[in-house]
Amino acid sequence: MDIDQTDEPAAVGWRFRTPPGWPVPPAGWRPPAGWAPDPQWPAAPPGWQFWEADTEHPGSYAAPAQAPPVHPSAVNGAAPAQPTGNLAARPRPNQGLGTALLVLGALVVLSDIFRAATAPAAVHAFEAAAAEGWDPAQVYTAYGGAALLSSLLLLSTWIVGSLWLSRARANAVLIAPDRIRRSAVWAWLGWLVPVVLLWFPKQIVDDSWRITSSVAAVGPRGRYRETTLWWVLWIVYSGTGNLPGNPSLQKIIIDINNVHQGVLPALDIAVAILGILAFAAWVPVVRGLSQAQTELARSYGSVVTPLDEKVSGATLVDWAAFQPWEYRPDAGFAEGTDLIGYTVVAVDGDVGHVEATYDSRPAYLEVKAGSFFGGREVMLPAGLVERIGSAEKKVYIDRTRDQIKDAPRYDQAPADYWERLGSYYSGTYMPPGDQPRQLNRDSSSR
Repeated sequence: MDIDQTDEPAAVGWRFRTPPGWPVPPAGWRPPAGWAPDPQWPAAPPGWQFWEADTEHPGSYAAPAQAPPVHPSAVNGAAPAQPTGNLAARPRPNQGLGTALLVLGALVVLSDIFRAATAPAAVHAFEAAAAEGWDPAQVYTAYGGAALLSSLLLLSTWIVGSLWLSRARANAVLIAPDRIRRSAVWAWLGWLVPVVLLWFPKQIVDDSWRITSSVAAVGPRGRYRETTLWWVLWIVYSGTGNLPGNPSLQKIIIDINNVHQGVLPALDIAVAILGILAFAAWVPVVRGLSQAQTELARSYGSVVTPLDEKVSGATLVDWAAFQPWEYRPDAGFAEGTDLIGYTVVAVDGDVGHVEATYDSRPAYLEVKAGSFFGGREVMLPAGLVERIGSAEKKVYIDRTRDQIKDAPRYDQAPADYWERLGSYYSGTYMPPGDQPRQLNRDSSSR
């Protein structure tokens, strides 16, 4: 008798048909429930049939009434994208690089302020040297040292910023490669190449943040927000900061007064002010995207379980520990079950009463919550239901009341509410045995 990699009898009668470019699995292998392919694998051809009749392994096990479904990842046309958990290509936290980037950015701003503060003294030193017959270009000033320091800091900031943006993009590509508009090289060159520097970096930031916050259970800081203010300030700051080094401008300045060596205190003050404003708008962008990607990396570690078998160097995984929009097979739910009026019980107390149910995917419960939730309605994905107690008319879920209270609300993000809600509860999932339990939930109502 053939057995598959889970040590269960192989589903005789059907055979998994591997699309072109995918690693070839062992004989008799069948995807676990909810399995998804690695997003780095090529997309299956349109209309690809994942199952075919198996005539090579006759035996006593009949073909299943319905072949197990295969859920392709975003690269294969499904939406919304979900983590696949290939340990060879897992998202990596981005907060360390984000923190380093903010520190360097703050140092750049401080160097701009120092340049602005020393510019008048530099002009005075140049004028004094010229009055004594010296060449002003040979005069060393604190302003010149600040300008050199600023150049070194800008180089370091570009390197760290490009590393940070590259990682942000790489993490997003693991989820939805078709939603990233620019290739990896532009995370580095997009800041430097004329013309495209006006929008390419912003597009990579926006795409990475939108994708990450759409699938990761993020807090208020990590949620995507508009980045236009930061980007406008950055463009104006960069353009103004480059004016002193512009040959045409230098010629105009030197022709007017070559004694000052092109130093304009008013221009340096304007650069410093713009730098402060741009940095203030940059901080929530870096912190938000970094936080969202760190939560994404944590969610991969919490809901993804690697299988022991490796197929042609690629790790096949079972990330299906939690499916938010489907009832669990052992929850005791049958299609058509009337749960209206049932009390919903969390692990630490009552939530409220079921007002409406929706059984088709996405399946969820609409619950009129109690005073703990301010009397508002909450939407609970069907995957939260641990069991249904028909005799006592109660629905038991394996989340705490605080977790439900902190879930995304429809009135706060209606555009992508369902995506956020499913992602949030996926991130709070803990396998059976790890979730803290109250000993007697039947007596925990309050």
